[in-house]
Amino acid sequence: MAGQQNPPARATLHVVSVETGVEVAFDDGAWSNPYVVLDYAAEGIYLITTFGAYFGLWLMDPATGAITRVANLSNVQGSAGSNVFWVGAINPSDPHPIAGVAPDQLDRLSLADGSRFTWFYRPGSAVHFVGEDLGGHPIVYVLNADGSTEVLLVPAPGINRPILPSWDVLDTISGAISDSHGIWFGSPKGIYFYSDAIGLLERVSTQPGYPANGCL
Repeated sequence: MAGQQNPPARATLHVVSVETGVEVAFDDGAWSNPYVVLDYAAEGIYLITTFGAYFGLWLMDPATGAITRVANLSNVQGSAGSNVFWVGAINPSDPHPIAGVAPDQLDRLSLADGSRFTWFYRPGSAVHFVGEDLGGHPIVYVLNADGSTEVLLVPAPGINRPILPSWDVLDTISGAISDSHGIWFGSPKGIYFYSDAIGLLERVSTQPGYPANGCL
């Protein structure tokens, strides 16, 4: 019986043109720590890494495969477009951060002007970016110190509201995509939808799947 093959030493990133079907493959770093696609922008493809010396935010030229680090920071969680990013951080004033390492706040970082400020902070909790509404306001997942969980829409610093009334899908929803109707989430349990008019997340289809584009 043939022995188990070792995984390849390097990962590969494939860039495919939807219009032409042309596919180009580029080196994507060590197999143990490849780049992860964060966003597609006019200036290139933003990438992040999660371990070791490669912490940071990177920009890849899809024509050449050249990768350049544009910010030396960790825990970049999402992109808001126009060189704005959402970054997790631990507030030094939190006396009891979860495990001492989990981000308890979400910062808004602009590479255009270098500004960075706290958008959401909750002491003793774990905070993670999930997606955005059409206005660019972040949706965050919060694990509180007492073990309770929340999904919040944060339209401005210091202002937030819960949008998920049923916790049984909390660990399965992802892939938030916004359009003129509201925000769509995918899940193995179906498709979920949120709008300001409804005020809460509701299941609109029992078909498992994840949205790939909005319905503009």
